[in-house]
Amino acid sequence: MKNNKQILLLGPGASTKRFKPSDVDKITTVSFSGNIDWFASNNISCDYWTFLDPNSTLYFLENIKSGVYNKEWLSKIKDNTTILYNTFGGEILPELCKYFKDVNTIPEYVNNNTYDSHYIDRDASALVKHILDGTAYNTDKFICFVLPIVVSLFPELRKVYSVGFGDFNEPRINTGTTLGYEGFILSYNRMKTALIDLLKHNNIELEFINKNTYFKELEWKK
Repeated sequence: MKNNKQILLLGPGASTKRFKPSDVDKITTVSFSGNIDWFASNNISCDYWTFLDPNSTLYFLENIKSGVYNKEWLSKIKDNTTILYNTFGGEILPELCKYFKDVNTIPEYVNNNTYDSHYIDRDASALVKHILDGTAYNTDKFICFVLPIVVSLFPELRKVYSVGFGDFNEPRINTGTTLGYEGFILSYNRMKTALIDLLKHNNIELEFINKNTYFKELEWKK
């Protein structure tokens, strides 16, 4: 049986397509946003699916209606996959929920260029936005959204493996685009020291399967 001491995070970066689908059976899996199409193409389910903007899930419903996703795979996610969701991006689409096993709504605090709320309330995810001199800047979702969620949701977590994040030298596998990469790099550089401190504070190691990730500096071992 899987436990939540070790978790595999899968993103939409190009390195995911070189990852062995059979390995997901060995560990708790959290898929982010468009990465779920990789699970669909391999006819396997993830344990959790999360996303920031509910509108970004419209394509999922369109793919169901157009027959892109086969019935066997949809049955698997209905049996096995829970949506991890918070209200930061807006209300979840009710029609989406019926295709999944469950929806876990996560409490959150929204921080500006810091994870400070985590040290006050560990049970709420410390989401991060970047507002400087009144201007909002793009956030890297792995740094500011995905990792804070799993750190808060799984108190027993001791190691995170990651693939498909920080692949800024190649387009995304689901859209073929590189839109936003420059802003993601700036976001990472703003937050990397604070994120390393957050991981060490919670005694959580981080290891990247895609060894050429831009986020390599975040790795540490006890």
